[in-house]
Amino acid sequence: MNESTNKLDPSFNMHRSSVSYTPERQFLIAVERSDISTVKSYLDNAGILNFNINCRDSLGRNAVLIAIDNEHTDLLQLLLQYDLDLSDALLHAIDEEHLECVELIIGAQSMKSEEKNVCLLKRN
Repeated sequence: MNESTNKLDPSFNMHRSSVSYTPERQFLIAVERSDISTVKSYLDNAGILNFNINCRDSLGRNAVLIAIDNEHTDLLQLLLQYDLDLSDALLHAIDEEHLECVELIIGAQSMKSEEKNVCLLKRN
């Protein structure tokens, strides 16, 4: 089994100890480490892996909030392309005073709003 397959295998443990991590835990570890390729693989294969992309860590943070906390703007740009929960994201970025994260979130929310409007217009 190659390393990229191992990253997506729910039974693969990232620390090679006797502890086995759930796909959600592995995903959040990859987010914490800003491992963009692994995070993308998890998001692209969420249905196959049957895991919740809006899972939260022991501090109650989802992937978006973790990216904001760690100022991982490249990772945040990736996360904003997926249907992740952004309900607390903007306020969290403002509270953390991460201007670039604030701008990215506002841009993503604007694009989603425009997409909804276009869909509504097509229906009518």
